[in-house]
Amino acid sequence: MRETREGAMRDTHPPPSPTSDTRRTRQRSAVLDFLSRHSDPVSARELHARMAASGNAVGLTTAYRILHDLERDELLDSVRGEGGQRLYLRRRSAGHRHYLICRHCGRSQPVNTDVVERWAARTGRSAGFTNLDRIIELSGICTDCRPTEGEGSMPQGIPLPHRSPHLSSLKDAVRRLLDLDNDTAVIIRQLASTEPGRPPVKTTVTALPMSGKARHWTLHRSIEQVTNEDLSTLLTT
Repeated sequence: MRETREGAMRDTHPPPSPTSDTRRTRQRSAVLDFLSRHSDPVSARELHARMAASGNAVGLTTAYRILHDLERDELLDSVRGEGGQRLYLRRRSAGHRHYLICRHCGRSQPVNTDVVERWAARTGRSAGFTNLDRIIELSGICTDCRPTEGEGSMPQGIPLPHRSPHLSSLKDAVRRLLDLDNDTAVIIRQLASTEPGRPPVKTTVTALPMSGKARHWTLHRSIEQVTNEDLSTLLTT
């Protein structure tokens, strides 16, 4: 701020340039497009890493700001991950949605919580409360991630890769290689293997469409050992 000859105070800080505004709009559109093409919820850090890997980098601070703005504008829903971090996903219908989240593969499924919403509103009114804020979090293990016959728990000492950046990168590669639509879930699991002559773990890949038959593939190695080249060979031959 500085004083003019007339004694008035004038702001010397220049207004945001059109270039800055255009860049922010482009980054916001890129984030929204990314989330529209992926059905699994992501944290700000995961979004930052996955967009950078795809060649469309957005700074981490910018990612946090854009996600906050999109949630405020009711274009995103958010849920809490196992570690308490906030995860975001594209809102695909009007009104806030609640989700059932698989703790293994991260698959999300919207659920009808009207009964709970009515109960919360009724309880608040009876207690004289207004502007209620409620958190409904449902998580478990989905059907595709439950061990089937011959697939026991993971051997001791072999950790399960929950929502690692590498796992997210593999899911993106599967979507790209198979040209999957937004409604098809990609499930990658690390399971115990008891097959003679095979490693003690295996990685299974499943493409699960909303309608139609699921497709399955298996690699006899851990998820962390699977590369994009492995997936390309597995899925395209």
